[in-house]
Amino acid sequence: MANSSFDLIVVGGGPGGYVAAIRATQLGMKTALVEKEHLGGVCLNWGCIPTKALLRSADVLRLVRNAASFGVRAAAPTADLPAMVARSRAVAAQLNKGVVHLMKKHGVTVLNGHGRLAGKGKLDVTAPDGKTSTVSSAHILLATGARARQLPALPADGKTVWTYREALAPPVVPKRMLIVGAGAIGIEFASFYQAVGVEVTVIEMADRILPASCQRRMPTSPRRWPTACVGKASCCIRLPASGARNARRPAGPSSCEAASPAARRSRPMSCWWRQVSSATWKTSAWRRPPSGSRRRIS
Repeated sequence: MANSSFDLIVVGGGPGGYVAAIRATQLGMKTALVEKEHLGGVCLNWGCIPTKALLRSADVLRLVRNAASFGVRAAAPTADLPAMVARSRAVAAQLNKGVVHLMKKHGVTVLNGHGRLAGKGKLDVTAPDGKTSTVSSAHILLATGARARQLPALPADGKTVWTYREALAPPVVPKRMLIVGAGAIGIEFASFYQAVGVEVTVIEMADRILPASCQRRMPTSPRRWPTACVGKASCCIRLPASGARNARRPAGPSSCEAASPAARRSRPMSCWWRQVSSATWKTSAWRRPPSGSRRRIS
């Protein structure tokens, strides 16, 4: 593929990238798509879809636990987390195959590797084996998506501190979990892990959980939000906690400190930090662009 030329090169195989590539070929353009991982992007492979598959497993588990209320007698069900994760990954893999088929059907050339702008109209593609080839095009479309934002004092290590990826395919089942961020992603994982028996604590810097678009569906009383979202005492939501975005480790690898804005205003700094002990942290802070730096191409 060295020194190949295209009418359009799309960098990123997510829903923005692969749909654009398909449309370009429909308009008669010779199109290449560069993707370093799996076609379909984060939503299909590591986001919305596999998360919903896990939530469906949690829903079934809750339903069977409450079978008696429907007049059905059933043995006490237990959560088989590896089986739940395997089903979730299988759902994502099946849909990924569908995107691969679409690329072949529409004649899009898929280049597996990491793309890097190399000058006007040029792109270096580094394959998984380390080999680099250069492709050129008059038009390059960047559709690289986003990556998990790292909290400065709480970097993800994949063991004690997780991002959404580790939460979707956990290496171990923690007894306790602290989730930083009560947006859609954080609350979904809180709901799932609470269902499988993990003691969950969620901290959020705002005075509400979930995006603004969801708030109209929520109860108006903040005290009712945890019950409405996860339904069990084994999940606790702390609102607001201004330290949620600046959580730190004061007492070892499995503890964190957060603070409420009211306490911060009324007490000295040494008094308003509250320690939360947890076996595993799941950070659900906002995402950011995938590249730490940008190059201007003239």
